[in-house]
Amino acid sequence: MVNKWAVVAIVVILAIAAAAAYVYLSIFPPAYSGPAAKLVISAGTVEINRGNGWSLATSGIALEVGWSVRTGAASRAVIIFMDSSVARLGENTEVRITKITSGANSTVELEQLAGSTWNKILKLSGITEYTVNTPTAVASVRGTAFAVRLDAANDTDVGVAEGNVTVGSVRTREEIVAGVRKEIREIVAEKNITVQQAAVVRKAALETIEERALQEDSWTRENRDLDQQHVQEIKTKLVAKYSNFISLAKSQLKLTDQQIQDYIDGYIRGDYSIKRAIDQGIIPEQYVSYIPEELRRY
Repeated sequence: MVNKWAVVAIVVILAIAAAAAYVYLSIFPPAYSGPAAKLVISAGTVEINRGNGWSLATSGIALEVGWSVRTGAASRAVIIFMDSSVARLGENTEVRITKITSGANSTVELEQLAGSTWNKILKLSGITEYTVNTPTAVASVRGTAFAVRLDAANDTDVGVAEGNVTVGSVRTREEIVAGVRKEIREIVAEKNITVQQAAVVRKAALETIEERALQEDSWTRENRDLDQQHVQEIKTKLVAKYSNFISLAKSQLKLTDQQIQDYIDGYIRGDYSIKRAIDQGIIPEQYVSYIPEELRRY
């Protein structure tokens, strides 16, 4: 027998997911037509390097793999991935996009060469693997919010605001492969850092990853606030676009505004998976036929 919460899950699929899952395909379809990465300048001077030298960047331009972005003093920028997940660059920060794949299981890799980044990864964007590499460390996540700071000595500080991050210390060496000298990066130690924790990887002692509490400084507080604003903007767009479906769910199934908001929040966080709900029998077989074929794999 299907319990109350399973029925609500069905609502998420058939009503809100005509408000939530459909938003996934309409904003982030498998053949996503928008830019996989877009630059937004928040303040000050921002430059871009397409591989042929640095030049002034303009806000709103699409970024490609291999391109670098750097901010000057008192400058800020945001890289938006799949119109949802973000990497915010603090002042005097330089990053290079080393990998982007799009689709339902996207991957993003950044190389951070200087400064501070704040990374907010929403599962709604379809990004299942997100990695930030520094000269001494690698931080890998599957949907979370975290900060990466690199100082002049190339010591890397990773702080986790949500979820968990795998932090690895990296040793770099050179090898001659097929007659070509290549740089080889080896992970020599790893730790799993959870919410409100941080780790420092020091260049002088790569095998040791020092753990500590996340520092609630102005950078952290500012980006927490920006994360809330960012998610609220996504929710506002979703509610406005699918107001008819939401009204139907409220009138026919007596859902409250708070329940609607809770389940929209859950979908944005990635709490709900249509495919998983079907596979586990949470959605009864007689309801599956109502779900469009292209949605059943999410």
